[in-house]
Amino acid sequence: MQKNWREAAIDGDCNTLRACLAENIDVDSLDKYGQTALMLASTNGNDAAVEMLIECGAALNITAKYGLSALMLAIINHHETTAGLLVSANADIRLRGHGAPGFANKSAFDLAVGNGLTGTIQTLVKSTKDTARNLVTAAFADRPPPALLTDSQQLSDFEHDEVMVFDQMRWQDIELAHVEQAADAVFWFSPEAFCYYLPGFLLAGLRENDVGSNAFDSIIGCLDRSPEPDYWDDFFRPRFTRFTVPELDAILAWVCWMEMVQPDAFHDTTYQRVRDTLELLKWRESGLHEA
Repeated sequence: MQKNWREAAIDGDCNTLRACLAENIDVDSLDKYGQTALMLASTNGNDAAVEMLIECGAALNITAKYGLSALMLAIINHHETTAGLLVSANADIRLRGHGAPGFANKSAFDLAVGNGLTGTIQTLVKSTKDTARNLVTAAFADRPPPALLTDSQQLSDFEHDEVMVFDQMRWQDIELAHVEQAADAVFWFSPEAFCYYLPGFLLAGLRENDVGSNAFDSIIGCLDRSPEPDYWDDFFRPRFTRFTVPELDAILAWVCWMEMVQPDAFHDTTYQRVRDTLELLKWRESGLHEA
């Protein structure tokens, strides 16, 4: 990285940054610590420089020491306006630090909570919810309705009635009232119906900003799995292995939102295991395990 480019990023000297860009400098060049100009400007809360670098196409998610991104560096240094700019530009808020105890496995949200940045916490929660809503809506848009609501022959009348709440219903039309009325239907759906109606359950909670339904606890419980697929049971395997990578990404975004809104609802390692399960499912679905 050129010295004048690095110093301009640290000082927020937009004129020098523009002059360097006019000379075709690499906007993402790294200094000896592996940091870009955007990371340096974010660390120092130089909002005008951050905005300019974003407009010039600076990569938002490069990480350096301890796996820290520009967003995480802004948060660590208590620059809430800078963090807001990066979130608005779609910086990846799911990245996690590593190495040092203060950063290991910490997301931008975790760092904001640890630094008491109320405004940034609210910004991250809203961004995560909006992202999850958009991903769920897009990822499941073309999933066909099930031919069979349930394949169980041993349902009680009550269980059957819960399943039938969703008969002939599009997943997009599920409301929180349906979820609360038939929270256990997720256990009685056929695999095909489970994959079709799950996004409706997730979206209902996201729309109403609700995480309290027993159905949501059940979904988290289903995903709290062993990392060894040989131990996946006959309920989990025929359902969750049907999802595509985009669908799994959408579910993961919902999990991240749940973790932000109610971090203490489960055992302290539950969310980590759930995220690991979804990443393993993505890996298997992508075919990388066969390479």
